Amino acid sequence: MKKTLSAIDRVEKYKREMTDTLVNIVGIKAVSPESGGEGEGKRADFLEGMLKEWGLRPKRYEYLDDNNVKRPSLVVKYGDKNRTVWVMAHTDTVGEGERSMWKTDPFKGIFKGGKVYGRGSQDDGQGIIASMYALRALVEENSPMRYSFGLALVADEEIGSGYGCQKLVKENIFKKGTCS
Repeated sequence: MKKTLSAIDRVEKYKREMTDTLVNIVGIKAVSPESGGEGEGKRADFLEGMLKEWGLRPKRYEYLDDNNVKRPSLVVKYGDKNRTVWVMAHTDTVGEGERSMWKTDPFKGIFKGGKVYGRGSQDDGQGIIASMYALRALVEENSPMRYSFGLALVADEEIGSGYGCQKLVKENIFKKGTCS
């Protein structure tokens, strides 16, 4: 039980860093080309850099979409167990919608009153942050684990996952019998 509490305490220490990271990723526009954006490339670059700074080796999977834009997904696995607990979050966001409905720039993350505001802060920025920092805590804690931990940060969820999760499944990233 002590190790679990230690990992939770470790995540609690990251609180400010997690907030700052969420503000930063909201500011990296990741709208699908089908919705008039440039895709997730810049956001994936940023997240990949963070994972590497933490000593991890994410694998990047890129697929060209119908607009000839690379749609990157990142996959990282920690541990060497036969079975893996996978966590998935998506890196794309929907467009801004009706601009007049926004009080601030939707693609500029703002921290105010203990909350982060901006397009994608909840869907799925919080999922990205929670899963990445949980992985970081596991790595830093270096405790024995029953299963490996897998993290997939996928492209294209907002439009149907055709260039994200579906492609990774076809690549057999999530092997039958290895997932928990």
